[in-house]
Amino acid sequence: MGKGKITAEFEIKVPIAKVWKAFHDPELISKAIPDQFTAVKVLEGDGFSAGSVRKLIFVAGAPHGPFLKEKIVSVDNDTHTIVTEQIEDPPLEKAKEGAQHTFKRIEAYLISYKD
Repeated sequence: MGKGKITAEFEIKVPIAKVWKAFHDPELISKAIPDQFTAVKVLEGDGFSAGSVRKLIFVAGAPHGPFLKEKIVSVDNDTHTIVTEQIEDPPLEKAKEGAQHTFKRIEAYLISYKD
């Protein structure tokens, strides 16, 4: 697997406190996007802090493979910034597009979800 770097910044229409709280819900991605993700498994750490490793499991037959494994490099609660490193599939060139789509779907879910 080749190395590379993707930097992405997303503007959202949901209060940052709501998004940040949702980030700490390991089931959020499968609730928000059930047609693409079945689960997020925490393999190391707590799943939210630096050093944690997560495996995002896609639905059967997903075009980009069965899963993506990522390591959380850093988390800044003051600036609401998360830096992750993709450590296993899918190909890096698809990752940014997938991240943008995922964030838009999570945003739509959070807009419709009432606390």
